[in-house]
Amino acid sequence: MNGLAKLLPCTPETLWLRILGKGVTRQQAIAELTSMPREDSQRSTTLALLANWRSL
Repeated sequence: MNGLAKLLPCTPETLWLRILGKGVTRQQAIAELTSMPREDSQRSTTLALLANWRSL
């Protein structure tokens, strides 16, 4: 996945895929996510998905 994830443009539409990448790609995507306003629905939805995914 990382080989492809690092080629994706840094847009909100590709955020989830980039989070699933590795290394710098993931770090940058997480930084984008955490810098979003708390009331942003993409931020809260993505954080909830990550919490559920990590608990599997």
